[in-house]
Amino acid sequence: IGGGPEANLSTTFTTPPAGVLALERDPDGDDRIVSRTIGGSDATPVFTAENIDDFRATSAYLVASIVDEETMRVIVVDRASGEQADAALPGPGTVLGLQVSERGQLYGFTFTDQDVSAESGRKNVLFTGSLAGAFDHAEPDPVVVGGEEPSIDRWRFVPETSSLLLNDFSGDLTLVDRTDPEGEVSSFGTALSIEGVARSTYTALIDRIEEGFVELDLATGEQQVVSTADLGGERLLGHMIPLADGGTLRSYALLEEGIPTTSDVVIVDPEGEAREVASTSDGEALQQVCASPSVQYIAVAVSPIAGNAYGGQVQTLPQEIETRIYDADTGDLVEAWPGFDISWCEVGPW
Repeated sequence: IGGGPEANLSTTFTTPPAGVLALERDPDGDDRIVSRTIGGSDATPVFTAENIDDFRATSAYLVASIVDEETMRVIVVDRASGEQADAALPGPGTVLGLQVSERGQLYGFTFTDQDVSAESGRKNVLFTGSLAGAFDHAEPDPVVVGGEEPSIDRWRFVPETSSLLLNDFSGDLTLVDRTDPEGEVSSFGTALSIEGVARSTYTALIDRIEEGFVELDLATGEQQVVSTADLGGERLLGHMIPLADGGTLRSYALLEEGIPTTSDVVIVDPEGEAREVASTSDGEALQQVCASPSVQYIAVAVSPIAGNAYGGQVQTLPQEIETRIYDADTGDLVEAWPGFDISWCEVGPW
């Protein structure tokens, strides 16, 4: 209980510029992962190697798969100290599908033995491990489902949980708790692919065989069909990324006589209303789209179609790629940088 004159208190604060990491490949020299900020100065290299195939990053670590002569390595970098460590691999082979989880600072990848055959060897087996553990030579663990190590096509860390969402080559869609030694799973039927799991939610965007794209609640198993968007003309859906507010980030290619031409990148709200963010020009190919964690910015990776040779990495892309950053509200072009595979994305563009 009190009294006295009333007063209005106010304060102001400024958030730091949005930052992002990107991969720049160089056919004539070392590849590099660089750090950039919106409205900032030149790129700052944070990791270089002769052949970088892929990378992902958390707030504390960066993990990169590199091709070293005829073998692949996975290197973990402490972003604060710059210290590097080789992550233990199951053996010589191919590493794909590199991903990280902020919760627990984890990393994962699918692994195929170098000498795999129809009769023996591992093919696309999923391994996960601790990023900090790489500095103590801890080995990543294979993901076990029903006592076996399945071959995984698509997968995702489920944000803020210890679970993994898996889609194997038979189409089975399962949720696995990586801390459960028995490998108990929750089955969600079959799917063509996993498009993503929205940040700060327990909702996955799934491509079903019959229903098409659906939002799947991983806690209850309930799902609802994703609303369609009418952009006019004959369109082909390319990308669809879930957003935390229930909307989606999508790309649509305009078809002329059945042939894809230019592409439009749009944000579609939960009611199906579309807002255009960006578009490509004639002679450009859209490689990837993704949103910054706050969805303040949209990243669009494009490459020229003509005279743009593919690189020689395990996961190849055209040598010349540009990533354009757009304001998600206004659609204004904010930045245009060389490189791709930026750290805002859950996975690479392959």
